[in-house]
Amino acid sequence: MRTFNPEIEKKLSLVASELDECMALLSELNKDECSFLLENIAEAIGSVVVAKLQVEENQENSDKPWEPSCCFCKKPESSVQVLVQGPNVQICNECVNSCIKVIQESAQNNT
Repeated sequence: MRTFNPEIEKKLSLVASELDECMALLSELNKDECSFLLENIAEAIGSVVVAKLQVEENQENSDKPWEPSCCFCKKPESSVQVLVQGPNVQICNECVNSCIKVIQESAQNNT
């Protein structure tokens, strides 16, 4: 099992608990809600790809080192508690919490 320094372990634990909560909420959605959510995620990923290309282009023209940032709110990693990074995409803990609230509200509205 891979080990990380305590700071990273703390961040990973926080992200894991937030993802568990998100997955539990997703399981409550119906087919239409899941489709809607997937369409929005696909749109966001498309925006991320464009943003990533822009960052790479700007990086080539800048002496300032690139700092990862949330693809949704654009806050840099140094300004957030946790930044989850995937292939060419990042999301901060604040945006994950916002997503959880949207999912909860959606689930409540459909009950």
